[in-house]
Parts: sequence; structure tokens; C-alpha cells
Amino acid sequence: MEKITEFEINKIPLKYSREEFLSDINTFSEEEWRKCGITKGIDGFDGLLQINQASKINAFVERFLNNKTTFESPFLKEYFDNILKEIPEFVGIIGKLQHKTHAYAIDIHTIKTLQSAYKDPIYETLTAENKGILKYAILLHDIGKKGGIIDHGHEFVSAEYAERILKPSPIKSKIIADIKNHEWFKDYCQNAISAQEVLKRCHSPEISMIMAKADLANVNPEFHYYCTKTSTPQEFDKFMDKKFSEVFVL
Repeated sequence: MEKITEFEINKIPLKYSREEFLSDINTFSEEEWRKCGITKGIDGFDGLLQINQASKINAFVERFLNNKTTFESPFLKEYFDNILKEIPEFVGIIGKLQHKTHAYAIDIHTIKTLQSAYKDPIYETLTAENKGILKYAILLHDIGKKGGIIDHGHEFVSAEYAERILKPSPIKSKIIADIKNHEWFKDYCQNAISAQEVLKRCHSPEISMIMAKADLANVNPEFHYYCTKTSTPQEFDKFMDKKFSEVFVL
């Protein structure tokens, strides 16, 4: 289990903040934004940031993508600076607000989801490869989500962005599959897909269960209780185990 679980993180502070970046590019046309892969959105911008020397905002995009954090904790600074070094595009969701149902910006929701996943008892049963797949699938599962709205279908956009972000590797296709399928639990509970369809989509029942539970538990402090008609962590765990057993052999 990664040491990141020991920390309560409510903000990822950046040397060049989202607010500063938006202020710097706000006077430029949307055409210049689109050249660098982004469009104006409810919470600033949506899309996948990319370098484009032909754009007038390219210098600002480069600075934003080559960012670092300003955590006082040496551990947190190193941990998140490494994420930004490996996945520069992650900076695009730092501080990006979601629909009002959500208590956290997309980046904090993502980190809280990762922390919950590491604490899940099933996590310790994963192979080293599947632990790596889980980590990157969670880090990128909302990378394509639009700010400020209920964004149905964001899992497919996130998977498309992950395809462009991730370097070729033996696990890349599995990471992308888990991102694309991370809404499976909602779809199953709403009878939009069958248990058989869930099984066809997932390559690892364990990863699918960990992601579904961690993602749901980190919308806001009460949402997962409301959705499952439970009121305590123990009741929530029991409900999730029951639903999982309908799909997977536990």
C-alpha cells in the first residue's frame, strides 16, 4: 500500500496555477485554444492540453504542462511532481470543479479514489501488474471529464485521451479498458447492462470491484449512502459485496 494513504489532501497547489493559466490565455481567441487541444468550458477549459508551436497560447500551455507542485511536505511534493512529470496532462484537471453533486474538484476526487483503492482489502490480493494497471486507470479515469456539468459518456473520452497519453506497453490496453468501463456499476444497477455484459468487458473482476467502490465512495461524503440506501460504512460494504456477488464469483 502506497504511503499516499496517510495524507488528507484537499488541494494540489501548483507553481503555475489553473487560475493564472486561465488569466493568461483568456484574451486569446477560441481558435488559438483549439490549436492546443482545448475549448472554453463551464469551469475554464475542457479538452486535452497539447503543445502546438503554431498557437499564440503555446508558451502558456508549455509552462502549464511543465508544472510543479508547492507542497510543504517533501513526500507529497515528490509524489505529485512525479505524477506531473509522467503524466503532464494531469495538470488539466487540477482544480477543475465538477457538477454540484460532487464535493471535490476532479483531481481531488481522483486522489481520494486512489487512496480508497489502496485501502481496499482486495488490493493486497492483486498481482504487481494489476496494481500498476489500477493506479493508472484511476489517475486517468476522469481525465476527459467536462467541468461543471453531469458529463455522461466521459469514460469514453477519458479512454480516448489515455490512448494518446500513455506510452506503448503490455498493460496499456488493459488500463484503457478499465477507464472505458469504470461506469459499469452504475450501468448495471440501472439495468442498462447485464451481468454477462459486465463480465465480457472486464479483464480483472478485482480491479472492476475496487474501482467501482472507490469511485462511488468519493463523490461526496453522503452520496454513496444515498445511492445504496445505507447509512454506515459497514452497511455500505455489505451492500457492495452483495451487488458484486451478483456479477462475480466471490
